[in-house]
Amino acid sequence: MKNRKRILSLALGVCLISAGVAEADCIATGKISRLRSATPPTTNAFVDIAPPNGGFPPFITFFTVPTNGVTFSLLSAAAAGHVTVQVTGNAAFCPSVGAFRNGGTATFVDVFPQE
Repeated sequence: MKNRKRILSLALGVCLISAGVAEADCIATGKISRLRSATPPTTNAFVDIAPPNGGFPPFITFFTVPTNGVTFSLLSAAAAGHVTVQVTGNAAFCPSVGAFRNGGTATFVDVFPQE
């Protein structure tokens, strides 16, 4: 019985510690409303994602996009094709209020070509 309690206590401790160090993700799905290129001396661009509600967006989630990888090219093609994207950012938390919401740096992009 004592061993069972020890194992359960250890498992609970690991779960609690893991939850505290887990990184948050901020995910935005919608159309690209604006893609701004990098201005020297910075090497990061910015992308604004509007929710797919069909009208004037109540808010925009913006992400920093490194221009030295495939992410910027993928977003450029998605903007030109007016397709829906899902961008995942590494913000410490995903804001739920405000007209402009910072999603952090884009870490993953998914393109939905049929939407």
